[in-house]
Amino acid sequence: MSNLITIDVPSEIADEVRRFAAFLITDQPNRLPRTAVPDDGIPDYPLWPDEQVERFASAPTTTARVYVKIMDAVVEHGAAGQWLSIAELAEWTGQTPSVISTFRTHLYRYINAHLPEGTLAPFTRATGQDLRPARGREVYYRISPACAEQWTRLRGEIERTSLFADKES
Repeated sequence: MSNLITIDVPSEIADEVRRFAAFLITDQPNRLPRTAVPDDGIPDYPLWPDEQVERFASAPTTTARVYVKIMDAVVEHGAAGQWLSIAELAEWTGQTPSVISTFRTHLYRYINAHLPEGTLAPFTRATGQDLRPARGREVYYRISPACAEQWTRLRGEIERTSLFADKES
């Protein structure tokens, strides 16, 4: 361990201080910086083919516009590969938390109506209880680095073909 310092503590609490310090040192591997990507064992959902991403993102629907805002926000904040809460996504996109939380339901309606059976969302979902370290019951989403790269590559074409390219939603 580096950066050790000596501190004076009353002898009657020295053992407790040692135990507390040992606890803090042991807990260090569980403290991930915001930019760390934990190996949590939760696989990313498979990428959609480029044509499906372009078609959906360019669709004249509210769901598509929310999707575009979410993808743009994640890329803009450099948050690919990180678990993001509904509150974070709402703040970053300017949407209400209820819009973000119901977005997935609307997305799966689109998927079930227009895409091959078994298609999953273009981003992974987990509850905080499934994450390590655990984060409570809130729902989290993760956009894989590969998905963010695909989005960045396709974004110009999506902007050009979108019916809402010149409109504020």
